[in-house]
Amino acid sequence: MAAELTGAAPRLDGVGEDTGKARTRREGAAVALDDSDRLLLNLLQGRFPLAERPFAAIAEAAGTTEAEAIERTRRLLNERIIRQLTPIYDTRALGYRSMLVAAKVVPTLRLFKIRMDLEMQGDTSTLAAAGETPAPAELEAQPLSELDVRMIQATQGDMPVHERPFDAAAERLAMPVARLLAHMADMRERGLLRRVAAILYHRRAGFSANGMGVWKVPEGRIAELGPRMAAVRGISHCYQRPTYEDWPYSVFTMAHGRSREECDAVLDSIARDTGIEERATLYSSTEFKKIRLLYFTDDFRRWEEQHA
Repeated sequence: MAAELTGAAPRLDGVGEDTGKARTRREGAAVALDDSDRLLLNLLQGRFPLAERPFAAIAEAAGTTEAEAIERTRRLLNERIIRQLTPIYDTRALGYRSMLVAAKVVPTLRLFKIRMDLEMQGDTSTLAAAGETPAPAELEAQPLSELDVRMIQATQGDMPVHERPFDAAAERLAMPVARLLAHMADMRERGLLRRVAAILYHRRAGFSANGMGVWKVPEGRIAELGPRMAAVRGISHCYQRPTYEDWPYSVFTMAHGRSREECDAVLDSIARDTGIEERATLYSSTEFKKIRLLYFTDDFRRWEEQHA
């Protein structure tokens, strides 16, 4: 795919043209949220603790009660604002590989960021601002013990929303909750577990636009600029991919916003900070499927036996 690049950034839109009309599908319509909802969603995305009563800690940070935090979380799940509350394991560290498949196979060469925290309280300037610069993520598979695998099998998927959400997994593993939490903390230190968090339906949460900004970054500057691009708060994914004769873009950054204009503002802030002007933006128009992979399952093992 080729694009004529000028001083202004061109747009390479996704499947179909977005006419700006309101979406009619119920599951895609934004839902009204109050300030307490927005604060809770920020906390659930980024600060869910490995604790026996994690909602008590969330409630303290939110200035509310444990019961109220649990009730709001259940409502946000029922209203399809929260897609899932779950441990998020690192695909690469577990020995799995992923790639974006389009007209050609486009493997990830270097990962700078993969963390989708929708900023529910801030405005456009907040999304366009730089946060903490992440260290480049480890791409190599890490050693796994039998207990690591059993822990992943027992904890992955939807977590129950009540006072002690880790108890059921501990019971399945026949171990005290404190030991389960200690081992999960160790897995986090080793890079196997990224975090426990709420994953949102971004359109229902008000983020109706997402655009993949692709950048023509000189090879010698990718290691320097990749982490700076990844640090912008409105960017959820940032990675290096191969270039081709008709595709000169080496760094990919996924921007999220409440409108295309807000996504553009996030990407414009990256251009100003890095001095990289040659980019294109690929906007998503329809989400066909988005699920979190379950690891070390019998179904996946049977598929590997048949096709690997």
